[in-house]
Amino acid sequence: MSSTDSRAAPSTVSAPVRAPTAILIAADTAFSSMHQKRAPHARRAGGEDVRPRPVGADHLGLSTRIHRGILRRPSQRCQRHPSQPMPELPEVEAALEVLRTRARGRTIVRMRVLHPALRRRLKPAQLRALVGARIARVERRGKHQLLHLDDGRILHAHFRMSGDWMLTETGAPLPRFARAVLDFEDGSSLVFVDSRALGTIDMHPAGAELDLGLGPDAADPAWTAEQLAAALAPRRGPIKPALLDQRLVAGLGNIYAAESLWRARISPFMRCNALEGAQVAALRKAIDAVLLRATGSRYTDDDTVTLDVYDREGLPCRRCDTTIERVVQAGRSTYFCPGCQTAGAPKRAAPKKAKRVRGAR
Repeated sequence: MSSTDSRAAPSTVSAPVRAPTAILIAADTAFSSMHQKRAPHARRAGGEDVRPRPVGADHLGLSTRIHRGILRRPSQRCQRHPSQPMPELPEVEAALEVLRTRARGRTIVRMRVLHPALRRRLKPAQLRALVGARIARVERRGKHQLLHLDDGRILHAHFRMSGDWMLTETGAPLPRFARAVLDFEDGSSLVFVDSRALGTIDMHPAGAELDLGLGPDAADPAWTAEQLAAALAPRRGPIKPALLDQRLVAGLGNIYAAESLWRARISPFMRCNALEGAQVAALRKAIDAVLLRATGSRYTDDDTVTLDVYDREGLPCRRCDTTIERVVQAGRSTYFCPGCQTAGAPKRAAPKKAKRVRGAR
């Protein structure tokens, strides 16, 4: 899942949480209003923009604050990176909530595949066979989204680097990077948007056993420190790239791997098999804490709380004031504090303390 670092290619994470009933009622109201007859780019009398919006920026037409409330209480929100990081558990779980509320139970009348890469994966006969199929349930496995049809077939979506869902009405102008569209019998459409065109959609036959090669889900409370220690014991490489291996733990990505290691005071360079039991326990606890703070909102910022270490190169550590550093590991950016993430760190000159600048993140 790694890619060449261009000072981007980050990633992200969160535990699955169902939307409160009041929020879903508000979502129904917002979505129903979108079906009022109007010009595609019209505005209501009060000046409100009623154009379809990507769920990452404004979930089901709700405000960003309400969107975040679907995933976490206000006191647990955490700022997300303003660029477009690779989706991880929080983003994928937020997308799954869209599928739960706006795709589950809908009957498909047509699927349009707009990009050559997806046409190579989905044959015309498979698309024709989708007509009349109903989405019975949706499921997440790591970063994979599975739409189970009523006849046992599975529509399998993966966002990869930049995928997302957009809700709109059938016949409305499609966004620039629309790659596939599911049209439903109620006049709504679910659009697979992907600027990099790396996302995938596949169709699996009824009864197929899906072996996705995934480790335990990072948000699974049954995943223990003992299990993590056993999985790390045979590995001799550094811990940070290991945490990005979906076979070790599913869903954890670049941003929250860095945040978890910072919280556990573990150097990203520490060898996996050198971690002691107490350190693995601290890391497992840190992963839980980091996921709990995640908002699942990829393209917007939350001005309440900021990330602790990720994307803070040159700024003072929030814990010890040492200058945050950035290195590249396995083609990905790693941010860490050389002052307090000392467990397993290579010997080096004493790190410098950073000067705090007013207004620094």
